Amino acid sequence: MAYQNILVDTKDGAATITINRPPVNVMNIATMREMGAAIKDRLADPGVKILVITASGNRAFSAGVDVADHVPERMKDMLDSFDSIITSLLYSEKLTLAVVNGMALGGGLEVALCCDMVLASEKATFAAPEIKLGMFAGVGAILLARLSPMRKAIEIICSGDNISAREAEMAGIVNKVVPEESLEAEKARFIARFTANSGIAMKMAKKTVTSGYIREVRDAMHEGEKIYDELMKTEDAHEGMKAFMEKRKPIWKNR
Repeated sequence: MAYQNILVDTKDGAATITINRPPVNVMNIATMREMGAAIKDRLADPGVKILVITASGNRAFSAGVDVADHVPERMKDMLDSFDSIITSLLYSEKLTLAVVNGMALGGGLEVALCCDMVLASEKATFAAPEIKLGMFAGVGAILLARLSPMRKAIEIICSGDNISAREAEMAGIVNKVVPEESLEAEKARFIARFTANSGIAMKMAKKTVTSGYIREVRDAMHEGEKIYDELMKTEDAHEGMKAFMEKRKPIWKNR
């Protein structure tokens, strides 16, 4: 398959998918469809032991899902294409790693959270800014509550503010933070720690580690979808998106 928005490479047991939409690697529907297909293909490859998600440049891992795709006529395609990425990563039997340099915002944060591990540069930042548009990061809320202390999860989801790579490491969101100039070398070392091991043994080990966690996430996703559907029917959800598109401050109806 020829890709327009991502780069794909497989070498020595590691498959790397690079979001390639500079300057900030926003994920539109076409990009997410390519990512979903590439993730499924690489996870089905028996020679792959670890899947790596990263991005081009140093400004952003991803600034999130394209706001232009949140309009009603594109909403279903947008949600379906994003869900394909999320479910493939969450329920992958193989190890997954996000390598983050720059901003990981909204859907970009959620993609990173869905990976088993996160390696970040010191300049990486993480945020769920959807709350500022009268919405919230549903997948992010569910995963943050299980990966970091609940108090920190509430702060991140309900403020929409950036946190630094070091703060994310302390909150259990990031495995390791390294200087930006060392990121590529550390990525190679990090990956090699796993590709040297038995693929089947790691698969069984991961299954054991994540068994209870995955059951919790599945239940929470189902409940979260119902809550999010309620929110999207409110005036504030529509006002937040409208205000963003019109480049003005939202006027909230429900305070």
